[in-house]
Amino acid sequence: KRSTHNNKMAEEGMVKLMSNDGQEFTVTRASASMLGTVKAALEDTREGEAVPISNVKGDVLTKVIEFTDFHSGEGLTKTEAERKEWTKEYLKLEHAALFPIILAANFLNCKSLLDAGVRDVADQIRSRTKEEIVEHFGIAKDWTEQEMKETLEMHPWIDKEYPGPPKKKE
Repeated sequence: KRSTHNNKMAEEGMVKLMSNDGQEFTVTRASASMLGTVKAALEDTREGEAVPISNVKGDVLTKVIEFTDFHSGEGLTKTEAERKEWTKEYLKLEHAALFPIILAANFLNCKSLLDAGVRDVADQIRSRTKEEIVEHFGIAKDWTEQEMKETLEMHPWIDKEYPGPPKKKE
């Protein structure tokens, strides 16, 4: 027997999402439908059951939902220029917050958010020197001499000044 709450959710077109850290979100079906991964999962999910979002933490899913709620709701009444301005303001985030959102948009198959996020990063890179990019994104120059030598031997096209990948977390 279905609960009244579940019937009410179905009537109102609401969908439950569950982040990988156990946070549950209730969103409109229109908002959820902007997430291709969720849209596909809804076909295999019983009514009232939360769709598990295995690769996205709750704080990141909150930001993704903010984007899809706007673009599937209030944003529909705005002009293209107003939507672009809203998205530009939305993306004014620290890199530590922006990159997980881009990864989530990719995992959730939210093309509009992925495109906007990648475009924002590209705009941050455009017209900067490699030194400015390294500084802007906080890329650590911490390769050992041996790591750098091996990498340059394997990939001679790499600029000798390349800072190398960040050290692996232990």
